[in-house]
Amino acid sequence: MTAHSCPAPLRTRARAVREVCSPHRCLWTCSRRHIIALLAAGRAWQHHVFVGSGGPSRRPRGSRPSRARWRALVANARTFAGATPQRPVAGGRLRLIFAPRFVAPSVRCRSGRAWAFARGGWMTCCGPANAGSSTCERGPVCVRRCGAGPGLFRALHTYPPTLWALKVEMKKVAAQLIEVVREFGVDTVYGIPGGAIASMYAELEGCPDIRVVTAKHEANAVFLAMGHSLATGRPGVVLTTSGPGVTNALTGLASANADGIPVVVIAGEVARVCFGRGALQEGSVYGFDAVGMARRVCNSAVQLARADAAVGVFRQTMAAMTSGRPGAAFVSLPLDVANARVASSNHFGEPEYGFRIDRVACERAMALLLSAERPLVFAGAGARGTENRARLIELVRRTGAAVAVTPKGKGTFPEDHPRYLGLFGFGGHESVVDYLRAKPDVVLVCGAGLNDFATNAWSPLLAASKAFIQIDIDAAQFGKNYPVDIGLLGPLDEVIGAMLAVEGEHVERTPGPRLTLQPAPTSSTGRLTTIDVVQAMNEVCPVNSFFTSDMGEHLGVALHFLRVREQGSFVTCLGFGSMGSGICVAAGLAFGARDQRRRAYAICGDGGMLMSGGELATAVQWQLPVTFVVINDSRLNMCHHGILDQYGRTPDFSTQLVDFAGVAAAMGATGRVVETFEQLVAGLRDLRDGPVVLDVRVDPEVRLCGSQRVAALKQFTE
Repeated sequence: MTAHSCPAPLRTRARAVREVCSPHRCLWTCSRRHIIALLAAGRAWQHHVFVGSGGPSRRPRGSRPSRARWRALVANARTFAGATPQRPVAGGRLRLIFAPRFVAPSVRCRSGRAWAFARGGWMTCCGPANAGSSTCERGPVCVRRCGAGPGLFRALHTYPPTLWALKVEMKKVAAQLIEVVREFGVDTVYGIPGGAIASMYAELEGCPDIRVVTAKHEANAVFLAMGHSLATGRPGVVLTTSGPGVTNALTGLASANADGIPVVVIAGEVARVCFGRGALQEGSVYGFDAVGMARRVCNSAVQLARADAAVGVFRQTMAAMTSGRPGAAFVSLPLDVANARVASSNHFGEPEYGFRIDRVACERAMALLLSAERPLVFAGAGARGTENRARLIELVRRTGAAVAVTPKGKGTFPEDHPRYLGLFGFGGHESVVDYLRAKPDVVLVCGAGLNDFATNAWSPLLAASKAFIQIDIDAAQFGKNYPVDIGLLGPLDEVIGAMLAVEGEHVERTPGPRLTLQPAPTSSTGRLTTIDVVQAMNEVCPVNSFFTSDMGEHLGVALHFLRVREQGSFVTCLGFGSMGSGICVAAGLAFGARDQRRRAYAICGDGGMLMSGGELATAVQWQLPVTFVVINDSRLNMCHHGILDQYGRTPDFSTQLVDFAGVAAAMGATGRVVETFEQLVAGLRDLRDGPVVLDVRVDPEVRLCGSQRVAALKQFTE
């Protein structure tokens, strides 16, 4: 046996802390003062600690900690499993056994060793049969005097009623945060490593069930996590370092929050002792205030400033992010907090945020829809998800209402359905405008914020003549842009489910207006157009495909001409409108749905590909089934035409012709230059495992005619 190293002030007389009983190292002391000092020093051991108060005739020297302080110590240790007379103390990492007053009997452990408490100190058994020995259940042991009190004492095999055991496992905060992430079903973490977040990456190395995906930019990492969340229904998790890692991620955070997608960014931070000292990449309130910056673009932004409370705060943040209206969250993790060892969390239960659905109001709303002559259902991005879409289809079947969608809501309702009118807003259809001009009497808005992009700058055509009903998970949306007669608060599937519970037959209506498309213009030079590309995708791509569109002139074409069936999905991040988002979200969708064998198609421009095309290397590394359809017109075409339409003149936004097929080949992907319709069809039919890049050379002068978006903006510029 060797003496255990401990702080010098604790090596007092025979109550010194010693190492005994291999393989489980055991410490003994009869002073609460000692164990409080040991724990306060932040030590983390894999051994037992026994604490006694001393006998009535021999008390430890010095001031004795109060019971209140002891209770505070236990509360701070947070998680303890108490032993009982029926369950002796078992093996573990750290055990506290505390006797509040003098007791003579002993406690035994399952390893066969026994301990006895006597006046002045603890007895510990440590070896074979000896003089003054006793017998435990696994053979003879000796009772070794601890140095205080007379004689040797026999280890009694009884559990004293005034003795109890407290158990806690000491773990790094970083390891416990990963356990919380695992509780929420996360199996993939995106990000870029750095010194301040290194502790999290080190702990992930020991988690084979969690994949670590290294992105090429922090904003792209958030976009990847957004796509993964949409594909799996679980929150996305991103790790970034401090300083520029945080500022780079802010665009992605704002986009995730605006689009209502649950993504948490865990950002490293310099150690707390460095706050206010000008440390490299310091983001404390004395630096650039990372939490303050993130708070403006997130649902919540917190710093885990206390190691003992970090896990609880993080669990609360994750629960809030995934409950109610989903959105983004930011967590700042100082380096010293991440590496601190604290009691492992044995919290039971979890926060839950629910809604009480007003069934009377739902019945009233359903009655209005059933009695309406020209009802309209207007669906937004809040109707995403399998259950929401199924309930929406059933509601339309029961009521016979016509259906229109917002640009973000495209794909929430099957576009081959006989009641589908089309899209209203940017890239919209005249069939919807015609229906609105004839004045619907009841309008039901399902999960739409009704911003300017979705309403042609808040067109009065959307107002109902009889009743305007809005379903949303966020009460702040009610009445924000249009007066609401009935606001139904709650998750869309639950609210519509309550409406469908109203008894009654479905309404038979005469066939209404159908979706109408603009005539597709052709190129005077015989080149491919963006419209040709999208129409070819309608014919060739599998019906269960994921479709995304990045920002650009091609977005209006995709919204107008692309057909999304019931099995398919469409995503465009119009909440914040970030260029490059559609490229990364497509890769994230493909990653999240790898087990479903669904391919993702990203429609993007050359400008967006130059911004975020680095994630093609990520797609190659993980062999993601994604096809990037690059509309290569060598110009920022949306800006060119938009400024020209509004002001009659524009700077030159053209770029040199980039060979994206060659770039793809250099990264290890399949690249094809597409200049003919036959080459386009062949490229779209290439369903190999791994990414494919189609560098489609198009005529930049052919565009979607009669843009409702430009017409709406002119009211603010003329």
